[in-house]
Amino acid sequence: MATHLTEISDLPEEPTPEDANAWYAWLDDRLLETINGYRAKPDVLMRDARSGKSITQDYADRELLDMV
Repeated sequence: MATHLTEISDLPEEPTPEDANAWYAWLDDRLLETINGYRAKPDVLMRDARSGKSITQDYADRELLDMV
């Protein structure tokens, strides 16, 4: 079964917050959406955690190589 993933260009454009308080509210809303999403689907949280750990391990001790 194929699933349709929403393209970034398909997402509605949000207005840019105009001041620090608006940014705070916008970020707070996004954080709450993320937390609620992880609560609704804990398997997504585990997948994201494994992915983050893998990326961290892939880049471990590469600082000098990246500078070269």
